[in-house]
Amino acid sequence: MVAFPQETLIQIFEELIDDSRNLKYCSAHDLLSYMLVNHEWHRAASQILWRDPFIFIKDMKQHSSLIAIYLQCLPEVSRVRIAKRGIQMDSVSTKPPIFDYPAMLKRLDWAKMYLSLSAWLLSQKKNLYTISEDSRGFLMVLAALMKNFVNKASIKHLIIKGMEVDQIDKVGLLIFAENKDSSSAQDFLRNLTSLRLTSDVRAFKPETAKSLIRFADICHKIEELVITSSDTYDQVWEAVIKAQTNLRRLSVHGYHHKMPLTQEALRDNGQNLTHLRVPASCISMDAFVNCSNLQYLDVTNHNMEDGMLQLLNSSFPKLEHFFLNSDKRDDRFHFFSMDQDLPPTDKSLPHLSKFIRNTYGSLKTIDVVSYARDIDSDALLEYSSEVAKCCPELSYYRGFFAITRLSDLFRQCPHLNSVIILDDSYDFCDISSSLQESGEFIPKNLGVLTIPQRFKYSPKALDSFLESCLKKSIDGLSMRLFNSDNSRLVKIMKKYKKKYVVDSYTD
Repeated sequence: MVAFPQETLIQIFEELIDDSRNLKYCSAHDLLSYMLVNHEWHRAASQILWRDPFIFIKDMKQHSSLIAIYLQCLPEVSRVRIAKRGIQMDSVSTKPPIFDYPAMLKRLDWAKMYLSLSAWLLSQKKNLYTISEDSRGFLMVLAALMKNFVNKASIKHLIIKGMEVDQIDKVGLLIFAENKDSSSAQDFLRNLTSLRLTSDVRAFKPETAKSLIRFADICHKIEELVITSSDTYDQVWEAVIKAQTNLRRLSVHGYHHKMPLTQEALRDNGQNLTHLRVPASCISMDAFVNCSNLQYLDVTNHNMEDGMLQLLNSSFPKLEHFFLNSDKRDDRFHFFSMDQDLPPTDKSLPHLSKFIRNTYGSLKTIDVVSYARDIDSDALLEYSSEVAKCCPELSYYRGFFAITRLSDLFRQCPHLNSVIILDDSYDFCDISSSLQESGEFIPKNLGVLTIPQRFKYSPKALDSFLESCLKKSIDGLSMRLFNSDNSRLVKIMKKYKKKYVVDSYTD
């Protein structure tokens, strides 16, 4: 067998794992298989497995076993101190571990670590009292594990999600702050590239905010930042963002208070952003007009006073995925009803038309949802024409669309996989001719087609469209059929389902 250097083996295994994940195989099983080959393969695979061992855990028993291994890696003095606290350590081996597992850690998820420790404590019958949130014994074990990570590891990803705030205050972020001046804490944090803080930050104590601001002095390489914040936390994110030299991915969730300090920090230090997901009610969108490297843009809860006009009139030549949702609800597949609370008219389409032109053909995904009661027909025609003409790489479309331009969309966007047309009016109309015509240009990879309820079409038109699909070897088409009260239409759909053209439809 050819012997490879450790670095080469790790790179090979990483590539194989990436491929296997795409195929939905178990990457943990693959790594365990590699570990059985020989000692060198075992060492290389172990380094990958122990970067984020929590991600491979399937049940509570495995959670418990993982903590037992990490406790085995603690210094003797720490294990003795824990035992003196009355915590049973029977499941923890006294033998030296095969590898220094804490040193391999690259991704720390507080919630999963908390769950694993709880599972281990529950597995020790005499440790049940330590499960209490206020238990000093629980915090002692957690602090000991964390201190060992700080002294040995250099993490790249930090996730604080769904954790009880007291645990973060007492153990996690305070350890960062207390050890800020030590070389071990700086080594632990200085290579951090991803920070996800998605707990209820409104409940955080002032000490936590100070800790985050202080560790921002250490972390200057963050590329991905996920924020769930209230306006009282604005100064934290201002400090974190200003400290970064290469921020590329920003995602803001949660409480939609204005964040002026964060907004100004992004205006000055967000030019390298490639992925942006933000509610416009939180940060005015004109802060991003100069982010010409954007590839992914997701904006929710917008209106034309949130800097959207400036954004939509800017140029994003690298943008591939665009999501725009003006409604504050989370139902992304909502269809129109006579709702008195809906805005009267959507006036963003002319600006969206210009925005589409200014992407210069790079868009692959368009998902635009508005809940206005009516759409200007001329503006819709212009917008639909621009989408068809300017998006040759488009694979996914959801939003308003002039049905008379459907054939243009199919003809000029050959890579389309999904087309979901949302309702733009309450007037019923017949689209039989448009449906038949579009069948001549149907993309070969089309898998999903949804046509709004107000559009009617004849059985002949539907049969002609599906026959065109059959001739182009379309198979497994999911077509939403709102005219299911028409038995002839249902019969046609069933006929083509037997021919494997149609996979599913609303019946």
